[in-house]
Amino acid sequence: MARLPPSKLKNYIDKDVRKAFEALDKSGGGRLSFAEIQRGLGSVDWEGTGLNASVITDVLQKESKRNGDKLVTFEEFWNFCLKNGTGHEPDPAEIAKEYLLKHRILPLFEMMTAALLYSKPDKPRTFLVEKLTKLKTGNGEAFFTDQDLSTMFSMFDITGKGCITVEQCNEALATLLGPGKDVRDSLGATTRTLSCDQFVKATREALAAAAPVPT
Repeated sequence: MARLPPSKLKNYIDKDVRKAFEALDKSGGGRLSFAEIQRGLGSVDWEGTGLNASVITDVLQKESKRNGDKLVTFEEFWNFCLKNGTGHEPDPAEIAKEYLLKHRILPLFEMMTAALLYSKPDKPRTFLVEKLTKLKTGNGEAFFTDQDLSTMFSMFDITGKGCITVEQCNEALATLLGPGKDVRDSLGATTRTLSCDQFVKATREALAAAAPVPT
């Protein structure tokens, strides 16, 4: 449940909304479009959640028309409800969380830490400045070169067969970007093993997607 100032927390209950959201999520992917939400959550007792029913209904209709295809997780949707249906200022903790997500700060920290542990430079601060400078210029190999990724592949290919499993690839991605990444999102659900070239390509794409956009 999204965090709010302690004195207000008990007034906002997400249980019924969460249950309805999960019932709509037939694929189990954890994301729904605003259009799907607007159509499927019309019967929710918004007053029972502590939110303003008329305001929520109105903003949902408007958001469905404006961004109907936008996919959101339940937490993102619940934050949307709290922001529009409580009449209170957004929780600073949630503002900070949104900022981190918007600017992809946490994946950046993961990449910086992984690069440090991989290279073990004598001057870590200088090393990071150089990496961040490359990232700012849009260098796709700011933190890891293709050779670095090939070396990482060989560390997982302990039998020397020239391929690793999807699970091993995801373990490598978790090392670089933190948990939650699945290479099958880009390669397809039927993928079972990856060659070195496939690993480098998939990992490079994952790194590029997670990196902050240079400004």
